Amino acid sequence: MRETQSILEHLEELRRRILISLGFIVVFSFLGYFVSDPVFKLLSSPLKGTVDSLYFFTPYEAFVVKLKISLITGVAISIPLIITEIWLFIAPGLYEREKKIVLIGVLASILLFATGALFCFFVIIPFALKFLLGFGGPSLKPVLSVGQYVNFVSLFVISFGVAFNLPVFVAGAVRLGVLRAETLRKQWRLVIVLIFIAAAILTPGPDVLSQVLLAIPLLFLYVICLWVAALIERKRQ
Repeated sequence: MRETQSILEHLEELRRRILISLGFIVVFSFLGYFVSDPVFKLLSSPLKGTVDSLYFFTPYEAFVVKLKISLITGVAISIPLIITEIWLFIAPGLYEREKKIVLIGVLASILLFATGALFCFFVIIPFALKFLLGFGGPSLKPVLSVGQYVNFVSLFVISFGVAFNLPVFVAGAVRLGVLRAETLRKQWRLVIVLIFIAAAILTPGPDVLSQVLLAIPLLFLYVICLWVAALIERKRQ
């Protein structure tokens, strides 16, 4: 059963939830500063056997990187709590059936994001670094900036996490009637082109390898989308 509130009450509730979410990020980012060294060690683990050390080229770069890692840690820890706040805000306005659908979508989104992020960090990034840095030689040694490396890894991981949510976006569009399974099947050539364009936009580097490494899992997820879309339409009928 839905709970009715006035517009002002909704805005006040939204403001409260946003402030609580920001509070979570601030607190956990502050605590994240004290574990930034082991987190940085984890982030630099894909470089093992390829590059011995990372360097900073400005007096403040190392400090900024510590702050950035602290913020990343704080946001990562806060995500489940922020999602809980979002759920507490929207749940009173939903029917029981709608609550189940939204909850399934949120849980699937979290699972897919985590799968994409972990797959990227433990499989794609080590392979990409080994391949890209392998173009050096005896007279060409890599000297990597710690700031640029952290940006590269974090953007890569986030891109894969977002991209792996493709089935959730498609399922939502099919559920709303905006998209049909038949359209996805017929327009497969256009979808493949769009996937490679999306991969080019989402990947942090200009190299073709990064784009292909993201596009291949997206093509696999496209096949899953076809199955999910057909299943949703069958249930609706």
